[in-house]
Amino acid sequence: MKSPAVKFWVSLLLFLPVLTIAQPEQVYTSMAEALKNPQEVYWLDLSKQRLTHVPDAVRKFTNLRIINLGKNKLQQLPAWFAELTHLTEVTLTRNKFNVFPEVLCTLPQLTVLKIDRNPIAALPPAIGGLQNLAILDCWDTMIEGLPPEIAQCKSLRHLDLRNTKIYKTDLPALMALLPNTEIQVTFGCSCNK
Repeated sequence: MKSPAVKFWVSLLLFLPVLTIAQPEQVYTSMAEALKNPQEVYWLDLSKQRLTHVPDAVRKFTNLRIINLGKNKLQQLPAWFAELTHLTEVTLTRNKFNVFPEVLCTLPQLTVLKIDRNPIAALPPAIGGLQNLAILDCWDTMIEGLPPEIAQCKSLRHLDLRNTKIYKTDLPALMALLPNTEIQVTFGCSCNK
């Protein structure tokens, strides 16, 4: 019969591989570091770097799952962004996008999209192609309405439309489009309606 100490160490050794696998991937914040092993880059954080364009070298990270480009000066995304087909999370918070970057609608695995605090006025009909999208953050944008194609986003569980031009009075119509989605809106004035 094994002693309690032996049982502990045996169970720990059996559990250790699970602990190793469960560790989060390394977050790369430096392009120079990331480029040393491009195939091992799963999470790239290029926020707060005053970027005016996405560095071309990002396309080398073919296994990239998460990219944070928030708090930069981006106005558009390059067409090659569509090559990053493994992306599940994209953060574009607080940039200078006037138009929603439609290249995002070509990312089949995208589940989280944060495009809040940008002066975009509309979502494109192509947004309906994001079948895996679960979280869409459009807080503090100039969005006035949603395209009917948003109803095709069957996985959408959370939609943040606070501080947009969509108000509580618009909520019933939105809920009809997205019955399984938690929708946050602003309690705004509907004086002009």
